[in-house]
Amino acid sequence: PRRCFKLISGSPKTFAKRADSGNNITSYFCGDCGTTPFPDGDSFPNLKIIKAGTLDDSGILNNAKPSLEGYAPSRLKWIPAIPEASQQ
Repeated sequence: PRRCFKLISGSPKTFAKRADSGNNITSYFCGDCGTTPFPDGDSFPNLKIIKAGTLDDSGILNNAKPSLEGYAPSRLKWIPAIPEASQQ
């Protein structure tokens, strides 16, 4: 949930746009390297989506279990669905 998220260092820059869905989305990125660790958007007001590739603690990733798979209808046919995750 978004309420549990806390950025502990840095001041990311932002880029806002209207998504294909018509909803607003803001991408946060590092002004030095350009990495985009997380977005905020009208489509997911109560969630904080963090890109797994930006985390450096493999323990978090090994213990995490995805509860939602976004853009599932656009998933490539050779990529399997995430078991037990909501397909949206």
